[in-house]
Parts: sequence; structure tokens; C-alpha cells
Amino acid sequence: MIPMLHRSKFISACQLPPNLGVPVSLRYIVWALGAATSVDPSLRAYKDVFYARARRSLAELLDKTLDSLKPHKISTLQSLVLITTYEFLHANFGHAWMNCGRAARMAVYFNLMRLDEPHLFCKQTLVDAKDWIDQEERRRTFWAAFLLDRFASLGTGWAATFNDEDITTFLPGPDDEYQAGVQSLA
Repeated sequence: MIPMLHRSKFISACQLPPNLGVPVSLRYIVWALGAATSVDPSLRAYKDVFYARARRSLAELLDKTLDSLKPHKISTLQSLVLITTYEFLHANFGHAWMNCGRAARMAVYFNLMRLDEPHLFCKQTLVDAKDWIDQEERRRTFWAAFLLDRFASLGTGWAATFNDEDITTFLPGPDDEYQAGVQSLA
């Protein structure tokens, strides 16, 4: 539904400890969304437990890292986007609205709306992208936050966070090329 995670990179990173690979909050929210859509009732029973743990671990992560001078990881925003998605899907609109705003602000903080025309005067708050897959993952994460922001604004009539004139980030490439790790020449 929100194809921002690179499947094989994510699965490989899950084999590492959370401080080196996929953080706990992202693991839990992926599990929560998986459990919520499972046909197995015994797995569906875990969705709320995983969601609560994802929220708690993200809050702990943000408490430790937001004021840090160290660069951040895109996985923090991905956790927040997926938590917001879960909340919208489960009609938890108050939390969804607030977390949607947090996700949009974090996307601005990471300067993701200017990925393809970076402004030299903006502070760099993300670790450097290693390759094309990392850059595409950032692009997809930005557009996921953007779409959630627009969805929330349409549903409430309240103002959106992003100003369209500030966005220079290209639309994502084809999903099959992204998942295969092949950069399109088009």
C-alpha cells in the first residue's frame, strides 16, 4: 500500500541488531500492519500489542535522538508514517491527525521535499544516502508523508503542511525497478 521500504534491504537489515539495522519501532509497526491484514485470527490478535509497542519505542527513540547533533535515519520517519497509516486504518483519527503532522514536520526537518534540488543553506539532518536505493527510499518516504498530509487535510478541511512550491523532489520511479535495485535511465 505504501511501497517506501526496499523489501530485500529491509529483510537483510532485520537480521542485524536494532541499533545497526531496522529500529524496534519500525519492526513493530510492520508487524502490526501485517497482523492487522492476516487471515489468521491468532496473528490478528497481536496487531494492537505490536502497534502499542511501536508507538512506545518510537517515543523513546525520539526522546533520545531529536536534540542530538548526530544525523538521523530515514527509518524514524518511516516508522511514523506507518504508525499514522495504522491509526487512519483503525479510525484512531485524533492520533492519526497529530502523527500525520509530526511526519510532515519530520520530512521538512530532513529536507526531503528538496531531495532533487538541495538547498545549500539547509542543515543536513539525515545520514548521507549510500546509493540510488537509499535516495529512492527517501523519495518514496517523502511522498508517503505528503500523501498522508493531503489525505488528512481533505478529510478534515484543515490546512495541509506542505507548500507545493517548495517541493522539488521527483516522483518515485517504478516499483519493480526499485525493488530489483535497478535505476531507470528514463
